[in-house]
Amino acid sequence: VAGGSAASTSTFDTPTGVVADPTAADTAFVADLNNNVIRKVAGAAASVEAGTVGSTATFNQVKAVAIAPDGATLYAADAAAHKIFKVVSGTPTAIAGSGAQGSADHNTGTSATFDTPTALAFWRGPGFLFVAQSYRIRLVVPASNGETRTHAGHTTGSTLKDGPLGVHHVDPHNAIAVAQTTGKVYSAHGSAGTAIRVVTATTRVLSTLT
Repeated sequence: VAGGSAASTSTFDTPTGVVADPTAADTAFVADLNNNVIRKVAGAAASVEAGTVGSTATFNQVKAVAIAPDGATLYAADAAAHKIFKVVSGTPTAIAGSGAQGSADHNTGTSATFDTPTALAFWRGPGFLFVAQSYRIRLVVPASNGETRTHAGHTTGSTLKDGPLGVHHVDPHNAIAVAQTTGKVYSAHGSAGTAIRVVTATTRVLSTLT
C-alpha cells in the first residue's frame, strides 16, 4: 500500500482516479488531485510520474487517468484547466482543450473546449478516448491531432431523458467505462449516481439501464 510521510514522493491528497499498467505487474498510475500530479505506484512504492507537487505549472487538479495498451502512453483529464493531456516518459502534452471552459468540438483538439473533465475511458481497438464532463461525453482521437467530438449530451439538461444525440440528456459526472468489444459507453448519472446510462458507439442512442 502506497502513501507515507514524504510529500514529494508518496503522500496522496485526494486521489481521484487510478488505472493499472497493462504491461507491468503490480503497477498502477494515480491521479492525485490536490497535489497536481500523476503518481506511479509499483508494489508498495509511489513516485511522481508527471507534474510537480503543489505547483499548477503543469496540472491544476488532475482528476482522471487512462492508459494505452502499450503501457507507455497515459492520458489525463485536468478538471480546473479544462484540458486533456497525453503523458509519455513523464512529459505531459496537451492534446485537447484550449483552456477555456466550454463544449466546442473541433478537428484540432487544442482548439476544442471542455467543461470540467472528470473521467476517462480508453477504447483500445480504434484508439478513442472518451471524456466525461458537465452534461456531455466527449470523444477525443489522439491519433488525429486530438480531434474532439460530442459523443453524447447537451450543454445543459440533467434530467433522465433517453433517445438519440440532440434529444437525450446526460450528466456523466465522475464515472464512465467503455465496453471494448462494442464501444458502448456506460456512465453514472448525476453527482449522487442516481442511474446507470449507456450510449451506443455509432448511432449514439442513450438509454437508462437502471
